[in-house]
Amino acid sequence: MGNYTSGPPKSSGGNPIPAAWTDDPLVQDVTPIKKTHIVELRACLEALDGHYHVFNGNNSNAELPDVSVAWAESNAQIIVDETPPKASHTNEIINFIKAFNGHYHYVPAYSVNSDAFAPGFAFEDDPVVALITWIKASAHEQLRTHLENLAGHTHIVCCECECTCTCTCTCTCTCTCTCQEQCCSECDCGD
Repeated sequence: MGNYTSGPPKSSGGNPIPAAWTDDPLVQDVTPIKKTHIVELRACLEALDGHYHVFNGNNSNAELPDVSVAWAESNAQIIVDETPPKASHTNEIINFIKAFNGHYHYVPAYSVNSDAFAPGFAFEDDPVVALITWIKASAHEQLRTHLENLAGHTHIVCCECECTCTCTCTCTCTCTCTCQEQCCSECDCGD
């Protein structure tokens, strides 16, 4: 055994995380604001809620710490041509993206946690302030990019393993690979 890199995340239902966008790319002052733009971002985050990864055929548990995605105003409550774009819609998305920063997974088959996915997301407008922050295509595209990164991210687990090495001492010995950040070799010559 050794280091295993996971595949991309799967939703709790076992499906790939959706990260496909309508009007891609958005063009400032050309692309009209649409409900579907927010709904697509939300769908991606909803699929990430409870997601897992597969490491060498072994499923991880859901993300830790748990990120429970929920909306103050449901998609059904956002009415086309009636509900104006709201700062709260975008701020919820930003805050849930931030919540996934630094998450990891426990992999029962190896009895170990994966490394953390922590890209340190940055946002053009954070927070979005009602009646002050302009609606910008670039800020929305940035949210899409962050979600694409989340939809395709991977993790690494390091498992205990046996390996053969030559030590600086006078013997040839067996080393034990110890799980730390990236499986380190430690020599135990028995001297």
